[in-house]
Amino acid sequence: MNGEDYASIIGRPNKIRVFAHLIVFAIARTTLIPFRIRAALFRLAGVKVGTNTGICSGIKISDPVNAHYIEIGDRVAISEDVYFINSSGPVNSRLKSIYPRVIGKIVIDDDAWIGTNAIIFPGVHIGKNSVVGAGSVVTKDVDENVVVAGNPAKVIKTLTDSEGIE
Repeated sequence: MNGEDYASIIGRPNKIRVFAHLIVFAIARTTLIPFRIRAALFRLAGVKVGTNTGICSGIKISDPVNAHYIEIGDRVAISEDVYFINSSGPVNSRLKSIYPRVIGKIVIDDDAWIGTNAIIFPGVHIGKNSVVGAGSVVTKDVDENVVVAGNPAKVIKTLTDSEGIE
């Protein structure tokens, strides 16, 4: 989707803001940028990112203008090509009267790990010390200290103190 199409979706007054967000996220998605710089670019675009958080390349956000709906805690590891769907719905389709646009906050608590190619839906809260398996589709909240995997993501393991959870 180019900047012009995106501006028409959210309204003309935001055209410069849309373009700026698209540029920031295009730069942040590249592989040559260190974690700290990528996290700083995400912060610049409105994502709340905690300290010592590692964000790998290829991260996608469905609605960069509403990036402020994404909150990432401290010491979170986000692997390659994770897709944050903070907004979804048919735009110009007749289906929009049946399926209105959904915008939801995505919150990832401290010390979580999001595996490669995971998809996180709007309104999802991922608990502290939790792991989302690679390729998982997270449609519902994830409790603390669990491992989830699959489509849709389901709990496959509960993490215990003996496994190093502090």
